Amino acid sequence: MKYLKAWLVTAVGYFVIDLVARMFILGPLAQSELSGVIRGMSDINKTPLMLEYVFIPTVLVYLLLQTPALKSTKSYAFKFGSVLGLGIFGMYEIINSALLLKWSSAGVSVVNALGGAIVLGLTTVVSVWALKKFNSR
Repeated sequence: MKYLKAWLVTAVGYFVIDLVARMFILGPLAQSELSGVIRGMSDINKTPLMLEYVFIPTVLVYLLLQTPALKSTKSYAFKFGSVLGLGIFGMYEIINSALLLKWSSAGVSVVNALGGAIVLGLTTVVSVWALKKFNSR
């Protein structure tokens, strides 16, 4: 039950941090640069998006339970999550550029990959806090 609570806090934290990033930074940039390639916010296929908010927190909590990140500082947790985020979101951007015909904006790819690194870095700090809080009981 303690891991489920930590997962729930991680999932909510990821959702909120990602939502803020998508609404104020990544979304407007993507809309302006890639309007012919991506769907508008009202046309998003919500099922895959919801699955992202299940998979990312699940993988993150699992990895944190396997690493010394739980015994570390917030700075280390942020770095751990940022590297993981850069890998996940960077690979996503590389695949987009390989598969989508109209994907030509390398600048958007870099911003999205770095944005993903920051979002997952912050989420990891939240997740480590939750795992420590619920693990100590």
